[in-house]
Amino acid sequence: MVKSVHSPSAAQPVQPFLVVSETLSAPEREVGALAASLRTFHQRGLPTPTAWVMPVSTLEEIAQANHLSRVLELELSALNLKDRQQRLRFSEDIAQHIKSMVLPVSIEKAFQKLYDTWLDHQFVAIRPSIVTTQEYPEHLSALHVQGEANILESLFEVWAKLYLPEHLPDRVAEWKKGHKVPVALVIQMMVNAESSGVGIYAPAGSRRPASITIFSQWGTSPELRSLLQQGDWFEIDPKTWEIRQRHVGVKHHEWVRRLDHLHQQPVQRRLQTHPSLTPQGAIALAKMVAAAHKGRLGSYIVDWAAGIDAAYILDTRPFSHQFTENSNLYYLPAAEQLKALIPTTHVPRNYSGPTATKIYVSIGKGDQAKTSLAGADGIGLLRSEWAYLQLPAHPFHLLKTGKADLVRNQLTELLLQVSQSHSDDFPILFRSQNFTTNELAGFKHGDEYEPDEPNPYLGYRGAIRVIHDYTLFDVELDALQDAHLDGVQNLGLMIPFIRNHSELAIILHHFAKPEFATQRFLQLWMQANTPENLINIDQYCMPGLQGISLNVQSIHALLYGVDPDNTDVFQLYPAHHQTLFELLKKARKATQNHNIQLILQLEQYDQKLVEFAAQLGYDGVTVRAKDIHRARQEVIEAEHQHILG
Repeated sequence: MVKSVHSPSAAQPVQPFLVVSETLSAPEREVGALAASLRTFHQRGLPTPTAWVMPVSTLEEIAQANHLSRVLELELSALNLKDRQQRLRFSEDIAQHIKSMVLPVSIEKAFQKLYDTWLDHQFVAIRPSIVTTQEYPEHLSALHVQGEANILESLFEVWAKLYLPEHLPDRVAEWKKGHKVPVALVIQMMVNAESSGVGIYAPAGSRRPASITIFSQWGTSPELRSLLQQGDWFEIDPKTWEIRQRHVGVKHHEWVRRLDHLHQQPVQRRLQTHPSLTPQGAIALAKMVAAAHKGRLGSYIVDWAAGIDAAYILDTRPFSHQFTENSNLYYLPAAEQLKALIPTTHVPRNYSGPTATKIYVSIGKGDQAKTSLAGADGIGLLRSEWAYLQLPAHPFHLLKTGKADLVRNQLTELLLQVSQSHSDDFPILFRSQNFTTNELAGFKHGDEYEPDEPNPYLGYRGAIRVIHDYTLFDVELDALQDAHLDGVQNLGLMIPFIRNHSELAIILHHFAKPEFATQRFLQLWMQANTPENLINIDQYCMPGLQGISLNVQSIHALLYGVDPDNTDVFQLYPAHHQTLFELLKKARKATQNHNIQLILQLEQYDQKLVEFAAQLGYDGVTVRAKDIHRARQEVIEAEHQHILG
């Protein structure tokens, strides 16, 4: 369930989520250019994926409830656009504020209803619909989003992107004209495409007829290059609707939708030379392209996708390439059209390959590994809690009643699940259970084993629980050994919430006992959760410790004396990067001196901290699956800057 706050009462009730096709009476200043364009398609009878818009009035209510309007008023009036550092700080502060906002109660209820009715288990796109321009800044969109929490988070992330440094001149100009919130947000269903592509309309010239060319390939089209390299195409006469010429490509790969990304997979051999679109389907799409082009001048390109039983128009835009009489769609090979669309000017580099600072992923459920590990160098945080949650009762109750093997097998199964489809030496850092007492009390028989604590977050958890009773910890060691014997080679065990170096020394001493001689393959790590861990980090760098993972969210929260689980309070205290930088620098120096690995764990993605980690030479950064690729780009950019000076 999403968090919510109570907002001030309004004179007029706000309908938070409007079906785009039903916004015909809503002014464009309320729904933005994108939503207005989508409803135009609806008026023309063109099929488009179902979409909803969060109008400007809804976003204004959210901004008011979370004090964003007041913050913008104060900071925009003082912003010097010529000062690069001031722009960067402003952008960072506003983005952090927006991403930490919560929904007013009425809007939260409407979102919950929308999600339960329509969006559960569906992939959606979150797209900005600007109210002050006709442009569609698609690069600010969030695509392939699935899940209640992810959709809500992406709404705020797309909103925050509007305040990136390069967009601040527009935001300042809009603010001065009275546009406090310059955007509406569109939530649009994404088509589970059997085939997809583009359609290009080219008007007639003095020596050439008009034509519509439909390009197609299996799955979801990730980019125009793949259509050019392997796609099918049909060239169609828009007067007679006859196919003038056609081409069937050899389609070796297709792209299918996964959480936050497209996944490439081989096309079945029997379908590689089979047309991805029937002639009848190509003609039907050509008619849609013609209808979308109605009333427009010049060339036009239309994105489309077809599911099992229907085709949809996704987007339209002008086709800027100018065709001469000797360079036209009819006389040239159809692929030349696509070449004209692919940019030849400089574009931002899209790096790939190894980095000095590795990119690790944090996961909970074992089955998430199948879709969450693409692009990661390893698992920097495997939460054991998911395995425990599958148990029928409190783990100590199971141990007490002779069912230790049930616990052990469940933990082993988690490890085996996440290790599938990866090499034997793929790094996996397994964190010992880090439940609070109130969480454990929720298990069956939990109240028999757990004390009632006023603040469980800072209570009986982590290392102190291990030291008080090693029984469960020893079962975890046995489970790790079982997984190792089944072929999982590169395993680490991370101890959470160690409050002083003496606790770490006691646990390392326990692990050094002769009865654990067969577990020497394990790399022992500690998770640093408190400012004390960083301040006295030299004392933790002791023999037997392989590495330290810095939980930034926990350290940041305790620096300010707040509970990160209390969202309403935690959001009031954004990260102070300069303070964290000094602590991170101190930690890197200490661990390097003792030859101990150091990784940074980010539950909430922070570009600046990723850059810090790369600049300081951290061994790795642990991020959520959705942030793997952008983290790698940040790391490579930082490493290149360091190399090039």
